[in-house]
Amino acid sequence: MDPTTEAADRALDAFRASRTVEGRFLSYCRGRSRHFWTRQALILIFAPLFLIFADWELTLAMALTVFLGEALDCLVLARLGASRNLSDKLHLAIGITTLTGAIQAATICVFVAFVATIGGEETRSLAGAIFLAALLDAALLYGVHRGAAVVRIILYLLALFVLSLQGWLHFEGTDRKLVADVVGTILLLYVGWSVIRHDQKYRNRRSAAQLALLEGTRTLAHTNDALEQSRQTTKRLAMVAERANDSVIITDADGNITWVNRAFTRATGYSFSEVVGRSVDLLDGPQTQKDASARLVAARRDQRPIRLEIINHRKDGAPIWVEVSMTPVFGEHGELMNMVSVERDISEAKEREHALAEARRVAEDAVRARHTFLATMSHEIRTPMNGVIGMADLLLDTDLDPMQRSCVRTINSSGEALLAIINDILDFSKLGAGGVEIASEPFSPRACFQGVMDLVQPLAETKDLELHLVLPASLPEWVRGDQGRLRQVLLNLLGNAIKFTERGSVRVEVAIRLDGDDCHLMMSVRDTGIGIAPEQLERVFDFFTQADATVAERFGGTGLGLSISKALVEAMGGEISAASRPGEGAVFHVSVTLPLASVAASGTGDPEGKLAHSRLVERLSGLRMLIAEDNRTNTLLLERMLAATGAQLSFAMNGREAIDLFREHAPVVVLMDVHMPILDGLEATREIRRLEATAGLGATPIIAITANAFPEDRDLCKEAGMTDFVTKPFRKLELFAAIRACLDAESQESVGPPRDEPRRKIG
Repeated sequence: MDPTTEAADRALDAFRASRTVEGRFLSYCRGRSRHFWTRQALILIFAPLFLIFADWELTLAMALTVFLGEALDCLVLARLGASRNLSDKLHLAIGITTLTGAIQAATICVFVAFVATIGGEETRSLAGAIFLAALLDAALLYGVHRGAAVVRIILYLLALFVLSLQGWLHFEGTDRKLVADVVGTILLLYVGWSVIRHDQKYRNRRSAAQLALLEGTRTLAHTNDALEQSRQTTKRLAMVAERANDSVIITDADGNITWVNRAFTRATGYSFSEVVGRSVDLLDGPQTQKDASARLVAARRDQRPIRLEIINHRKDGAPIWVEVSMTPVFGEHGELMNMVSVERDISEAKEREHALAEARRVAEDAVRARHTFLATMSHEIRTPMNGVIGMADLLLDTDLDPMQRSCVRTINSSGEALLAIINDILDFSKLGAGGVEIASEPFSPRACFQGVMDLVQPLAETKDLELHLVLPASLPEWVRGDQGRLRQVLLNLLGNAIKFTERGSVRVEVAIRLDGDDCHLMMSVRDTGIGIAPEQLERVFDFFTQADATVAERFGGTGLGLSISKALVEAMGGEISAASRPGEGAVFHVSVTLPLASVAASGTGDPEGKLAHSRLVERLSGLRMLIAEDNRTNTLLLERMLAATGAQLSFAMNGREAIDLFREHAPVVVLMDVHMPILDGLEATREIRRLEATAGLGATPIIAITANAFPEDRDLCKEAGMTDFVTKPFRKLELFAAIRACLDAESQESVGPPRDEPRRKIG
């Protein structure tokens, strides 16, 4: 606060304090005690005059009496006046000073009587003058100490009465003298009353004037202080606004510009004089968004704040992106004074945003291109692989000598290795796109583990490795989860263990912990292979990474198996880790939590499918099957695989032929290749479904035979109306299982004749 303002506040507070009862009392104490020696000086000056009428002893005694009365009163007043706050002692102090005032007045009365008697008629006028002075002094004290003033006046009047009575008796006064004395006394009382009244009025007027003056001074000081602070604030705000990097625009209620800062002139190219008085719409241009401009106009009309992004235009017409924050400023009575807009140039941010959008588009195009490439390569590679693996399987079912069987097994295992690489690449693509889905179906963990061991047993035997599986006796019969993904993880870990182990053994140990309805599976795959160096251990789960650069040359592989396994385990909500030392083998730990299942997974207890195969042969014998496939090798493979079923086979080279043969033969099952010339399998399936709907027939099982292995390919087949999906390269058991599942489902849903009988032809 300004010193002048503080001084004005202190002066007003002090004056108000002096007008209270305590303030007036303290003023009385300090004033009377301060003028003590002045009053004594008068006594010393006039005391020698009384020696003319009295001896010096009596004169000295009278002077001493007056002095002691004054001294007693002023001593008490001086002590009380030195106090800052009398608080609850105020009434006691008033009583004490009233008493000392009475004593002091009594000494004056004695002195007046002394003066009046020592000289008779010669000193009566002097005594009257002293008496009048004392009476006026008492009257002037009425406004600050009413009690002391009243008691003094009473004593003085009483003394006057006594002296008048004494004089009248002593001088044998007449009635006229008595009347004169009475009139004089009354006149004296009137004078005293007039003095008190006028003194009170004067004091009140003076006090009111002083109070008004002090209040005015204080108000003026505070107003000046507020104005100075406002001026300083305005100066600082103006300096900030002037030097701010963002444009600041102040407009009136009609949208006309009243002030802009330097940043505005730099950003727009307009000078201060060019824009003041003009509408803010001058910043609009061809690229200004109409909706954004309309929102600003509406906000100005509704007198509300708004924040938005808009394209403004410079003086030269160049567009600039700005973020506008507009706020209304209201007056004391709620009227709109100004609209203040702060505009930040966000052109660079918008350019980065557009660049990011373009980069995102390019990346998405690259992902689509990669997906298309992988889908094409999958189709092109899987189609011939179907012939290689399928024909090798068929050869293994014939009579071969040991050398021939060994050669066929080599062809088959090489095909399986190549297929594993293809599957790894496809899995890698799916994981990168977040396209892997985890199923939740009941399965037998014991059968799952044993099945995986059976699959890798031939590979272990070729290297003379011991293969062990240790299962706990308390392993649940059924759990719920994705058996296929769990098998894939175990196959990858076992495949790695066997690949990097030249002698010794590979051991799979399974432990469990039951927790309510959950089964915590902990699997360890331990080998006695080459091991992994500590510095390389953390990188074994990275894509396309192997522990040593010489590993790929010595053992082969893509470096995808472990990384895919890690991604699959984490997708199932589990964890995978590894521990190893070079030359001492390695151990991989997998832990997943699967809920217990009360419903057994589908199965007949016939793991090799011999009984199911026999039943399928019985159901298809003599019935018509339609095969739509444009690849000669695949056609030959399907013909050889299905020959044992006794079904009558019809072959189509494209979708159009497939539709014609479907109309002619009404087959019980259709095997439909997806990619064919003239009309592909998807369109052919849609046409067949339309024909069936027109004829009022049920849906014939149509199984897609395709080399496309992506989930979206399966979805396309389902949308087209296909019943199931078999991926190339396929094995005979897989194909037969798909045909059997479709026929079983159709038999359960059909309310007409059994599908084992010939169907009615269409058209």
